[in-house]
Amino acid sequence: MLTDMSSRFYDAVRKMTELNMHLCQLLIEDATAAGRQLITAAGPIELSTMAVHCLMPSAERLRDYQQRLVNVLAGAQVELTRCAESHLPEATRSAAAVAEEVVRNSAEANERIAARHRSAMEKMSSQTHVPDGHQAAQTH
Repeated sequence: MLTDMSSRFYDAVRKMTELNMHLCQLLIEDATAAGRQLITAAGPIELSTMAVHCLMPSAERLRDYQQRLVNVLAGAQVELTRCAESHLPEATRSAAAVAEEVVRNSAEANERIAARHRSAMEKMSSQTHVPDGHQAAQTH
């Protein structure tokens, strides 16, 4: 179970890393292209118009990234839940077996303790009575 869960978690982290790397690559490309365009601006008005225009692709990329990230996380949650549910019966059986073993061992230990207690009581009882029915002297 732990191996399956780790594998599914690793896969989700891998997908998120790939998604992050792809976004970084696209944003760097966008920033480079925007820098090249902004250098050619003739004045402040043209510069501000170009800057707004250059931000649009990055905003679209961020929205796309957000949607893909949600999809990766939702997929990971489904996979981890499915994995946990598939191993739940086995884990339940294992836990029940451990509990039964503990109960059985406890019952056996209690029986051994009770037997020792009975034996000790019988020894004490036999040592305190003499054969003719009088009690033997006890020392303190």
